[in-house]
Amino acid sequence: MTKTIQTNAQTAWRSHTTKDSMTDEVKSVAMTLNADGYELAIQRASNGSVWLTFALPDGLAEKISREVAPMYRIDSQEAVNLQGDQELTEEGLGVVLYIWNPKWFTCILWHGSDAEGITEKNSLWKLFGGVKIVVRYYLSGGDYKETEFSLNGAKTVIQDAIGYDETKIILRTPHLAKTTINPSPEACSALPCWLRRLLLS
Repeated sequence: MTKTIQTNAQTAWRSHTTKDSMTDEVKSVAMTLNADGYELAIQRASNGSVWLTFALPDGLAEKISREVAPMYRIDSQEAVNLQGDQELTEEGLGVVLYIWNPKWFTCILWHGSDAEGITEKNSLWKLFGGVKIVVRYYLSGGDYKETEFSLNGAKTVIQDAIGYDETKIILRTPHLAKTTINPSPEACSALPCWLRRLLLS
C-alpha cells in the first residue's frame, strides 16, 4: 500500500548557526520545515563534505525502515536511491555515505573539495537550480510515505551555510564511465570516500 503526503506550504529556508563551547568551532546549517512538520537540512561537515539530513515530525510514532533505504528526487531528474550508499557504508570499508536513525537519516551530497569541483549530475548542484525535492521513506511494514519540500529561496541560504563560492569552484563534465572500470573494494581502499563511492556504485 502506498501512502503519499501532500505538502502545500512550508517555512522559508533559513540558516541556523551554532558555536561549540569546547572548540569555538562555528557550524551553520540550512534548513526548512514543511507544512506536515518534516524537516530538511543541508550542512557541511568538518572534513568539507556536504550532507543532507531528513527528519520526521516531532511526535510521529512511525519509524524509518532500516532494511529499505529512502529515496529522493529533485524535480524531474533521476531519483536517487540511497540503498547502495547504505550497503557500501555497512560493508565496513571505512566509507560513510549514509547514516540511519529511526527518526532521521543523513546522506552525503558532495565530497566538498573545491579543487575537484562539482558536476551537473551532483545532487547539490541540482538542489541549487531545483524547484522541489520529494523524499520517499519506507516503513517497517513495507509501506512508504512521501513528502515534498519547496526549493524556492534555498540556493542562497544553502550556499551561505556551507560556504559555497561559485566563483572558486569548477563545474566539471563527468568523464568516468562505469562501463570501463570495475575496481574491487580492496583496490579502492586508499582512495577518498567520494571517489570510492563513484567507482563502486
